[in-house]
Amino acid sequence: MKVAIIGCGPSGLCAIKNCISEKFEVVAFEQSSEVGGEWNLNSKIGPNVHSKIYEGLVTNLAKELMQFSDFFYDENVIESYLTPDKVQKYFLKYTEKFN
Repeated sequence: MKVAIIGCGPSGLCAIKNCISEKFEVVAFEQSSEVGGEWNLNSKIGPNVHSKIYEGLVTNLAKELMQFSDFFYDENVIESYLTPDKVQKYFLKYTEKFN
């Protein structure tokens, strides 16, 4: 069965992982060039982008509560409250599990 996933933010990544584990053929669509959804600050260019994420933002939820149950943050990430670039890097590393 073929499945289309719209958006590669955290929810889309969970959907992709679970569909792959169920042996579905997955095609994911993301409007920017990298995964991360709102957390991808690199994609926030252009006049039509409306994002709540901004440079200097720090999460209001500890990384220990934000991480996927099957993939933990790198032990070198010491702080609990993270900037968007660290969250997005985590999502990029998570996608390595899909290959």
